[in-house]
Amino acid sequence: MKQPKILVVEDEGVVAADIEESLSKMGYAVVGSAASAVSAIRKAVETEPDLVLMDIKLKGPVDGVDAAGELHERLGIPVVYLTAHADGEILDRAKKSSPSGYVLKPFDERSLRSAVEIALHKHPQEQKLIENEKRLVMALRSVVEAVILTDRAGIVTLMNRAAENLTGRRQSETVGRPVKDVFTSIHATRGSLMSDPVARVLREGAGAGLGDKRVVVGRDGSETWIQGSVVPLRDEEGQVVGAAIVFRPADVSSDEVRDAARSLHSSRLETLGRLAAGVAEDFARTLKSIGDSSRALFHRFPAGDPGRRDLEKLVASAERGLQLSDRLLSYTRRRLPRPVTFAINDLMRNLAPLIECAAGENVETLTQLGPDAGNATADPGHVEHVILSLVAAAREAMPDGGKLSIETACVELSEDPPGGLPAGWYALVSLSHTGSDGPGDARRPPEQIVELLRLAGGGIVSHAEPGRVTAFEIFLPSVA
Repeated sequence: MKQPKILVVEDEGVVAADIEESLSKMGYAVVGSAASAVSAIRKAVETEPDLVLMDIKLKGPVDGVDAAGELHERLGIPVVYLTAHADGEILDRAKKSSPSGYVLKPFDERSLRSAVEIALHKHPQEQKLIENEKRLVMALRSVVEAVILTDRAGIVTLMNRAAENLTGRRQSETVGRPVKDVFTSIHATRGSLMSDPVARVLREGAGAGLGDKRVVVGRDGSETWIQGSVVPLRDEEGQVVGAAIVFRPADVSSDEVRDAARSLHSSRLETLGRLAAGVAEDFARTLKSIGDSSRALFHRFPAGDPGRRDLEKLVASAERGLQLSDRLLSYTRRRLPRPVTFAINDLMRNLAPLIECAAGENVETLTQLGPDAGNATADPGHVEHVILSLVAAAREAMPDGGKLSIETACVELSEDPPGGLPAGWYALVSLSHTGSDGPGDARRPPEQIVELLRLAGGGIVSHAEPGRVTAFEIFLPSVA
């Protein structure tokens, strides 16, 4: 049987000689000794030992920990540390160098033999595990399905390339992070955040499917409808030691994707409406407080004082902000229609700031109010809701910007009125824009808008040239 070769690294000559003698008596082949880290690395390259006994505290700029790290990483040689005492910092560094064991000075032959035998036996097993792990990583990186592995605490330990592509995250930045921060998913139609599937599998020890409505959200905001499952990983004793998420893009029809996108868009708009209502209420309270305080200060300044003029502007700005927040609140509230008679051009002028906000910076808004547009009878809040919804849809249809034209007029419908409307006089609001289809179908008004206008005794007609121009004509009963 071949004798294991051992290199001794010890800067005290007497101790080194004692170790060499003990190892020879035990039947090991001592290939040499070194008193410094640099000498140890050089001799290890020359003699290729099976094991190195390394004193932690060597003299010189490079200590035993540094030398052990080089031997382990570059040459794959196991190291057993020889140490009498060391401070906490050195011990922490020693642990990170992956030693195969420790021998405390002063030591006897039995403790030395035990440390050497264990190290020589353990190293081949560790190398085998490392090789198996490398093969596993190579295999996982070559499969088509996305794979994310975790430990028993739900911490990511491995991701393959497919998983990196779908999540938009690299393995180097995700290993060591909770899987819920890496694998983020929402419901395909409700838009709500879905629970972490790994936590349940680790808790119950049974596999589970990801469902047929799960959309994984990438780091850049991209969304991919996926299918797959989560399974527990077990050790040789059957204990759960982690979990594996295996998934791929879902095989769904374009109709399913379009319907899900429309439902998801509606859900997000509803959530945005609730959020806008809460923000508008807080904003209104803040503006009211600013306005009240400004009015109180206003009367303390004498006429002609510059501070009085500044406060006058502040009060006017607060009142305009309150008007906008009131309109936003009325837009977000659900209530029965309350028809009144109003000037259609006045409504459009008051709504102009919200139209600008809904259209966004990339959309140029052109408004032409007809001088004879006249009055209409309807619920002003519902009319505003209709107009702002169409403006928002136009913005979605023009992601790269474009033009939105809004016109008002008074028209008479007599022969063959469009949209099934009865003959008569109507206040007309027309909106047209250039752009492609947005979420759902930007060329077709939502059912909610059609219903609101029907309740008001009016209607809506759409005209479209796909990819070029989309126009909506809103008809409201006119009052002479």
